[in-house]
Amino acid sequence: MQTEGKTPVIITQEVLALLSTRKEAAERMGAKVKDENGAEMIRKKSAETDGFINELMDELKEYGDLVMGETDRDNNYHNIWGETLKVLDTMDSNQLQQRFAEMEIVFANTYKTILESKTEWPETLQKKLEHQIGMI
Repeated sequence: MQTEGKTPVIITQEVLALLSTRKEAAERMGAKVKDENGAEMIRKKSAETDGFINELMDELKEYGDLVMGETDRDNNYHNIWGETLKVLDTMDSNQLQQRFAEMEIVFANTYKTILESKTEWPETLQKKLEHQIGMI
């Protein structure tokens, strides 16, 4: 995921796409997990993601007409989710939990890559992104 030189609105949209995919993964995988502790952990990630999305949607509203119709989803997280979708129905509860844990690592690494970019963001966006990565 190349973030250098991207505008704050593009980065915000890419993070929102990442979060939306995380939410979808948590909901779909969590619904299939039989272990209550594992399912609860995944549900918590889904709820956490809702909060992150709401924060960034508020930020995105500030950009108005600069918001793009399409978002780049070419990153490791979206790739692993695409591969997971191909086998989702064949995975047992343990495999789902393991894959979700693997995806969380990729999610955090992708998020950190965005934070480590040299792009300058408005202070409000910077604080939200730093807060969110601290919670992941």
